[in-house]
Amino acid sequence: MNKSLLAFKLECSLIGIITVLFFILSPALSITFGNLVFGILTAVLGLLITAKTIMKRPYLQVIDNLAKMLLVLTFPATLLTSICLSFSSIMTANTYVKWGILAAILTIFGVLLLPFIKIILMPQSQIGWQIASSILLMTSFFSTSLNAFQYLKIPFSLNLGSPIIWILIIGNFTIAIYLMIYWGYRLPRLKINTSVNYWWLLLAVVTLLLNMELSAGSWMLLLTHFELTLAQNSLIIVLYTINWTGLKEEFMFRYLFLWPLASIKRVSIESRVFWSSLISALFFGLCHAQNLTEQGVLQTCLQIFAAFGIGFLFSVIALYTGTIWISVVIHCMIDLIGFPINNGGAFSGNTSWFLVEFILLTRIIELIVAFLLIKNKNNQRAFSETFSRLRRDESKLLK
Repeated sequence: MNKSLLAFKLECSLIGIITVLFFILSPALSITFGNLVFGILTAVLGLLITAKTIMKRPYLQVIDNLAKMLLVLTFPATLLTSICLSFSSIMTANTYVKWGILAAILTIFGVLLLPFIKIILMPQSQIGWQIASSILLMTSFFSTSLNAFQYLKIPFSLNLGSPIIWILIIGNFTIAIYLMIYWGYRLPRLKINTSVNYWWLLLAVVTLLLNMELSAGSWMLLLTHFELTLAQNSLIIVLYTINWTGLKEEFMFRYLFLWPLASIKRVSIESRVFWSSLISALFFGLCHAQNLTEQGVLQTCLQIFAAFGIGFLFSVIALYTGTIWISVVIHCMIDLIGFPINNGGAFSGNTSWFLVEFILLTRIIELIVAFLLIKNKNNQRAFSETFSRLRRDESKLLK
C-alpha cells in the first residue's frame, strides 16, 4: 500500500471517528444527523477504496468509480467539518487568536486534501469520469465545505466580504485547473484563434447580448422605453457574481466539460463541434433544475430551455475562438445588466407571455446562428485550430 493511499485511509477513518465521538459526546455543538451519516459514509468508502488498478470486470470499474464520485461529494466537506470540530473547544472571540486559528484550520485542510487529490481525482483516465469528478468538485466543494464553520461557535459572519469565502473559491478553481493540466488538457487561450472571422463573431456576440433584455417585462416597454442598468450596486456582490456565477459556470461547462468532450475525434469537424457543444449545453441547462427549490416548475423549465440555448452558442463560440473569456465577459454582462423593472431576475416572479415569447424567439435565433457558424466551411479552420491544442499530446486523443 503506497503512502498516499495509507494517508487517505487514515484520514477517512479519523473523519468517521471524530464525527461519531462529537455527535455522542458534544450535543451542544448540535451536529446534524446528516453530517453523522456523511462522516460514516466517508470512512467506509475511504477504507474500501483501492489504488488505481485495471480491473478485469467492467462492472467493478463502474462501482469503484461511483464510490470515488461519492467521495468527491463527501470528503472535502467532512474533512473540514472534522477539523472545525477538533478546534471548536479552543476557539475564542479574540480577533487575533480567532483569525490565527482559522488560518491554521485552512492550512491543515489544504494539506490533508493532497492524498484525496492524488488517490481519488488524479488517477481518472476516462473522459466521462474526468468530467464527472471535476464538475462534482466545482459544484459541491465550496457550498458543502462552508457549512463546517458553524461548529466553531464564534460570532463571525461568513458574508461575501469574508476572506474565508474567497480562499475556498480560489482553492476550488486551483484544484480543478491542476487536474485538467495533469490529465493533459491545455488551458483555454487568452487570445482569439487567428482564423476567426470577426463578422461571424460579432453576429454571435450581438445575439447573446439580446439576453440582457430578458427582464424587460413586456414588448411595449422593450420597444418604447429601452433602458438597461446594473442589477447590483454592491461592489462585493458584483465581484462575487463575476467570479462565482459568470466565471465559474463558463469555467465548468466551457472548459471542464467542453474540452474533454471536444477532444474525442469524430468523422468531421462539424460533428465534433456539434456533439460536444450539444452535450455540454444539455447539462448546462439541466443544472438549473436545482432552482426548483426557489421557483415554480414552469419558470424552472423555461430557465432550463433558456440556459440550453445560450449554452449551445457559448460552447460554439469557445470552440470557434479557442478561448472561454468572451463567454465569461458576456455571461457576466447578462447576469449583471438588465431592465431596472425586474432586477430580482427574469424568473423570480410570475411567468408572463412576454417571458415565454422572448425566450422562444431568442433561443431560435441563437440556435440558427450557432448552426450557421458550425456549417460555414470558412469557419472550419478556426475550429481546427482549437482542436489542435486541446491536449498537450495529440496522441492521447481518444478515437
